Amino acid sequence: MHIELNKISKRYGYQWILRDLDLEILSGSVLGVNGLNGSGKSTLIKILSGFLSPSDGKIKHSLDNKIVKVADVYKSVSWVAPYLSLTDNYTIEEMYKIQAKFKRMKTKSYEEFVDTIDLAAHQNKYIKDFSSGMQQRLQLGLAILSDTPLLLLDEPTSYLDSYAISWYHSLLQKHINGRTVVIASNDAGDLVECEKSIDVLDFK
Repeated sequence: MHIELNKISKRYGYQWILRDLDLEILSGSVLGVNGLNGSGKSTLIKILSGFLSPSDGKIKHSLDNKIVKVADVYKSVSWVAPYLSLTDNYTIEEMYKIQAKFKRMKTKSYEEFVDTIDLAAHQNKYIKDFSSGMQQRLQLGLAILSDTPLLLLDEPTSYLDSYAISWYHSLLQKHINGRTVVIASNDAGDLVECEKSIDVLDFK
């Protein structure tokens, strides 16, 4: 997916979070977004996803040289963020089946999926009984293993231990080719796959 942002600005009340952001994200590229906590990284991710409208400026998504309406961007995006939650009273299999109804999955079966995210031993538990790290791993698995042209990762290694961080990077590297990926984080370790990065503090 190709994305163009023209003079994008966003404010909440009287506070401007982003000002006059011009950015082109090429199809198949991997972009890093860094900045301090509260600086606007998540706001930018939400705008890219189509979930949030800018206060000023224009954003254009295109796929295979065809314009994608903002209202339809959700069909082409997978998104992970600490502020997005899973359904507590579902199991992994129930979450997977719901995801597979709306997105084509890269895994051929639920069994392959649960093995890939290394949570087979916990598949009979409800998500509410998972640790925060297990929930994060499930979110990452659902997003990265969805066959979508746009992948948005906001603080992807939040709650992950060193083993899970290694797992995440390995999974991402296997499924990154051909996708437009935006990773927002103030941790340099999260941005190692990025070809270039921007700092949202430059757009205040």
